[in-house]
Amino acid sequence: MKLNFEQIKAISTGAVRFEEDESGVKLYRFTKEQQELYKKVSSDFYMKSFSTSGVSLEFDTDSGNLELAVSISKGSSRRFFTHSILVNGERIGELSGEIESNAEHVPFRKSFSLGSGMKRVRIVMPWSVASNLVALELDEGAKVVPVTKERQILMFGDSITDKIEISKIP
Repeated sequence: MKLNFEQIKAISTGAVRFEEDESGVKLYRFTKEQQELYKKVSSDFYMKSFSTSGVSLEFDTDSGNLELAVSISKGSSRRFFTHSILVNGERIGELSGEIESNAEHVPFRKSFSLGSGMKRVRIVMPWSVASNLVALELDEGAKVVPVTKERQILMFGDSITDKIEISKIP
């Protein structure tokens, strides 16, 4: 079962804008207005505004399998990338690779075994590139329940800010 555009939006965190085209679902962490401002300030900052830093997909499912297909383009000066796959908070694998300096829409795909029963799945998108979601597939008929958060927090900072996670707020 391939998740559709609305399902992807529902399970996304850290994205403020979504678009779909032939390269997949684009998950943006900046508004169009913010990106235009970066474009005026610096071409380097503008390019980095397309990276998926701080974006993740999180949902509960009973699917035993997951297939992730992405289309990678430049989103920083780095060419390497990693999508981390976590099940119940434990990292079970990654979809990673490297692209040429100016490559656009390079396809990557990988399958993962999630185990049996209900579980929480989190896909952490890469900070170093623009990663468009071509397909997120689960077992046919599997449940997909978006994770709802009690609170939202907005953080400003540099690349280290992406690595901060808050487990519990009193």
